[in-house]
Amino acid sequence: MVITLKWIHKVKLDELRGILKNKARLVARGYRQEEEIDFEETFAPVASIESIRIFLAFVAHINMDVYQIDVKTAFLNGNMREKVHVSQSDGFVDKDNPNHVYKLKKALYRLKQAPRAWYDMLSSFLISQDFSKGSVDPIMFICRQSERKPKKGQNRIKTRQKQEALRNQEKSEAVTIDKGRKTKENAKRRAKFANSYKVY
Repeated sequence: MVITLKWIHKVKLDELRGILKNKARLVARGYRQEEEIDFEETFAPVASIESIRIFLAFVAHINMDVYQIDVKTAFLNGNMREKVHVSQSDGFVDKDNPNHVYKLKKALYRLKQAPRAWYDMLSSFLISQDFSKGSVDPIMFICRQSERKPKKGQNRIKTRQKQEALRNQEKSEAVTIDKGRKTKENAKRRAKFANSYKVY
């Protein structure tokens, strides 16, 4: 089955409701897709609010930084596993071959399998970079620093930084002991635990 395409036009406004720029996006009419013919799997996991809360609480507890990224046009990066053919889009029809169709290599917005294709591509990349999927949540990827092979000279810098951090922590512990709860042993244990994880 050939899936038809359409253009979606949108005007992006600034805070004063003035025109900032005109946007156009080519999307597939995914509602015409038929299961088992045009797609097989469509499910893509989404972060649960509980996982996000636990993650942020853990990060705050061990005093780590969190970085957020926004992948532009993320769904257009997913590789297609199924054979999907689309018609030529309005305004870009080949005059010599008006009845020809295109076979998609990458996903398009509004295709049923676009979210799944993006998740598969992202997870395979993260796993190739020594990350592992979390056992509780499939969208939580963890990378332990000990699993990554350090580059030449990198290990020396990390060791020096760890020693310096521990020295500074020991000095601050000696000055401020919070009613016996923060002992040097607990501080070292927390530092060791924090250093065994790298959060992205």
